[in-house]
Amino acid sequence: MEKKYARAAHYALYPNILGLCGPRGRDKEKLYEYLTLKTKVGDREVRKLLEQFTAATAYMNLIAAANEILDWLDPRVVDAYWIGNDLLDRVWPKDLKILISRLANEGKIAAPAAEEAIARVHSNHRPHHSFHVFVIGGLSGQVERGSIGWELCRIGWGTVTRVKHDGNLMVLARSLLQRGGKILPELEGVERERLIRRDRELFPRVSAGDLVAFHWGRVVEIIDKDAAQRLDYWTERTLKNCSL
Repeated sequence: MEKKYARAAHYALYPNILGLCGPRGRDKEKLYEYLTLKTKVGDREVRKLLEQFTAATAYMNLIAAANEILDWLDPRVVDAYWIGNDLLDRVWPKDLKILISRLANEGKIAAPAAEEAIARVHSNHRPHHSFHVFVIGGLSGQVERGSIGWELCRIGWGTVTRVKHDGNLMVLARSLLQRGGKILPELEGVERERLIRRDRELFPRVSAGDLVAFHWGRVVEIIDKDAAQRLDYWTERTLKNCSL
């Protein structure tokens, strides 16, 4: 049975499991149950759960409004925020600043952190997930600027080189540069093989040569070349206008 919000749920799943954002308590298990069809958790309930991801919901509502799309969970909007597409260019930097101020007024971001984030907004920035990672750094305070959290929280992508006996993957991908104990807002120029964990319940079929997107070191989607190129473009666009 097709799940209407499966893609949004896949990208939200692991930060929620780690307790960084989204629903708490018993509700934390429901996204996984929805994706694995283990219970009767349905689209309506999952939609309510996704509303609890404060930042993602705010950005996707902003993208939807700017493009006159009624539903913030429209597939085009979900794609824009997590992967990147041309809907993003209909949102202006001033809109991002207003959004940050609103989140601060609602107590979702501390006022000093919001002021610093607003000062970092560049004319080329758009409401892509990479903007949230590198400019704001998360609402939980657990993704510090220049920390390994940057590498884990951003959506990475790469080519599967090998499926290990335990089902996990070796993936050829670029990582953020490291220097002097700091993670820099710049991707390495070369791809290196790295371990990416895979849940066989979620992704029963993965082969060498597949392109995958990953979040918090875990596969969240098997993507095509076009999606990989768009994710690369929007991530690089954010990074070119970021600093520590």
